[in-house]
Amino acid sequence: MGPIQILAGLLSHPSTITRYSIFASACLFVSVSCLLPLQAAELELSDNPAIDDAANKKAEEDKPSFDDAIELVRSKEYTKAINAFERFAEMSQYDAQYNLALMLKKGIGRPQDYATALKWSWLAQLGGLKKAEYLTESLIDLLPEDAIIDIKMQIAQRLKEHAEGGNAEAIMQYAHFNMTFAEPIDFQEAYTWFSIASAMQIKGGIKMRDEVAEEIDEELLLELQEASKSIYASIQLRLNPPPPPEPEATKDRLTNKFRSLKTQTAK
Repeated sequence: MGPIQILAGLLSHPSTITRYSIFASACLFVSVSCLLPLQAAELELSDNPAIDDAANKKAEEDKPSFDDAIELVRSKEYTKAINAFERFAEMSQYDAQYNLALMLKKGIGRPQDYATALKWSWLAQLGGLKKAEYLTESLIDLLPEDAIIDIKMQIAQRLKEHAEGGNAEAIMQYAHFNMTFAEPIDFQEAYTWFSIASAMQIKGGIKMRDEVAEEIDEELLLELQEASKSIYASIQLRLNPPPPPEPEATKDRLTNKFRSLKTQTAK
């Protein structure tokens, strides 16, 4: 039986409790029941197993898992649930970002916070979570333009930091952000990062790079390509740092061993 049917049943059987109280309680139940799709098939985290594994390793045994957070919502322990979703949202789990945004919008577990909700909903949308688009649109309607611009800046900063660290998903998301949501739209930045994505063989990078290139003057493309090369080299250095230099003592032992072998050969 769905929440709407339960609500109708309650209102059709008056008791010592007033209908108004029943209605208020039932509305809260409907709101919370719509918080998450609770079917097991729909509780999957991000499609990127690497992100899921990293997040699970960081989750200490005494802290709720993602599934635990959903059970906390069911048992109406909303503060614990929203804290758990926030922890996984920071690890770039898109379902957790969406759930956190929805709870912040509804004011469940914490006071309503439309601005923070929009940030997480937008990040979930950029992560490919389709249902986040509708939540994002509804939150944009609730906020003034200057607040929206500030949130866009926060998102850009977060994504760029992750992209510069070599995170493949963040690279594509930051590029998409610049060509769709940035204030103002920045095709040059988008081209730079799609170029890096294509060099790293990230799916969709080449196609998007070529599409964005059509929006940029040919002379400017050369400058952007040089910038892309520099950033790409920096990322590769982070991902594949050179081995540390050998200690002096090790060098001395190797040198002495080489001299000893050379002396023996000469004899």
